[in-house]
Amino acid sequence: MLRKGATGPALDPKKMAEKGLEYLKAVIFGGLPGGMPDWGRQGILSEKDTELMARFLLE
Repeated sequence: MLRKGATGPALDPKKMAEKGLEYLKAVIFGGLPGGMPDWGRQGILSEKDTELMARFLLE
């Protein structure tokens, strides 16, 4: 909730801006090995929801 990274790296806007929107969308949708779920592939988030989440992380 605070984006400080309980099981992964902190999701602060400056670090996320370095990664870019397309990278964030890919990670949120497809997940990462080691703990990041694949929210899009599981059908939990649509592509539109994935983009909204990625944009939120950049704010």
